[in-house]
Amino acid sequence: MAIEVKKAILKSSFFLIPILVYSFFEAVPLIKFLYGDDFQVSGEVFKIYILRYSLSVMAFSVFMGSIGLEKKSNFVILLSAVIGLGLNIILIPIYGVKGASWATVISSLSTISVSFFFIKRRLNLNIINFFPITNYLIIVLVSIIVYTPFYILNKYFELKWFVVIFSVIYYLVTLILLNIKFKILNIKKILINI
Repeated sequence: MAIEVKKAILKSSFFLIPILVYSFFEAVPLIKFLYGDDFQVSGEVFKIYILRYSLSVMAFSVFMGSIGLEKKSNFVILLSAVIGLGLNIILIPIYGVKGASWATVISSLSTISVSFFFIKRRLNLNIINFFPITNYLIIVLVSIIVYTPFYILNKYFELKWFVVIFSVIYYLVTLILLNIKFKILNIKKILINI
């Protein structure tokens, strides 16, 4: 079962992390493309929410419930709300909307940490072993390397449509390169079905 869980986590990371990397680096141009120049600051906030979403990829509430930790899961949710509220009270007056975003990221990180603690105690195992950290780093690194020429082109040409069109090319190239390492996709089968 542990091997199946690791494979499932790797597969979801394989598809999701490149999108998150691209969206993080192109947040401002994406927002400007979709909503216009007046919403540029929203792109910066969007970056912060992407970080928060990245953390929630590893959400544990459902898993905790499935192993009999429903009450602990509720505690974790309450703790996250209290931390988020407290940080919002502190950070919003100082940093505005960015403070609210960072409060969300920090409360999510605390939720994950506490969830790790309860799951580890319940199952008496090292949860980190279920998350292929090295593979995460490889996926992030490849995503950033593939993204770099797109970043340079976008900065040089500053074309709004570039973000959307080249995001598809970026994603496909990234998946192909990652597939060389992880063998998640059966390319021959995909090409035959097209």
